[in-house]
Amino acid sequence: MRNLDVYAKWWHHWIRDLHLVEQLSIPRCFRSSGFGNVTSSSLVLFSDAITVGYGIAAYLILHDGNKIHSSLFMEKSRVSLIKAINIPRLKLKTATVSVKVVRHILRWLECTIGGVVYFTDSRTVVHSINANTKSSLFCCSIESEL
Repeated sequence: MRNLDVYAKWWHHWIRDLHLVEQLSIPRCFRSSGFGNVTSSSLVLFSDAITVGYGIAAYLILHDGNKIHSSLFMEKSRVSLIKAINIPRLKLKTATVSVKVVRHILRWLECTIGGVVYFTDSRTVVHSINANTKSSLFCCSIESEL
């Protein structure tokens, strides 16, 4: 019985202080200590897709003249749909989501980004961007995003 009293007391304290969580603030710093004034910044995105899903990682790259610092800014991943989707189409979808991630980051950031670099291992994405023909409605909507 004595242990129940201890747990009940702990539980009541926890419930009483739960409202303090609203005041909790954890600042996020994207540069390491000792890093100088930022002279330029850029975003670098890596994306890939396989049959079971896709993943995107966005890194913020900061330069201070002498040093370069990178930090993971955002990642996004999804499991593929139950309905089968071919790999080229999934890779195009991943490239589209990468563009949306950059738009989201640029709205959120309070600093100027000098450039954005996208990395993908898919020639499908590169060929789709460079192609002059519109092969399907899906490709048209993807290309309008890219």
